[in-house]
Amino acid sequence: MESILTHADIFLHVGCSAILAVFSMLFFRGAQRQKALTLTFIFVMSIGVGKEAYDAFFSNNPDDIFSIKDLVSDYAGVALGVLTMS
Repeated sequence: MESILTHADIFLHVGCSAILAVFSMLFFRGAQRQKALTLTFIFVMSIGVGKEAYDAFFSNNPDDIFSIKDLVSDYAGVALGVLTMS
């Protein structure tokens, strides 16, 4: 069962990050492409790191920990969202 939950969590991180990246790229569409990519990456990954920090320090659920896998999933979602907008 844990494996299914882990996979669901990965897909959730990838999906949410991809959606945030698409909207971020739309928001920054007036900027130069490199600037839009940089701002999108910073924006989406800041949300991901903030969520992991919350899990590590403030969550009441003892199963919530800071997860590098979640951050890698967030990064993959950013890449997917940016590729979708290309």
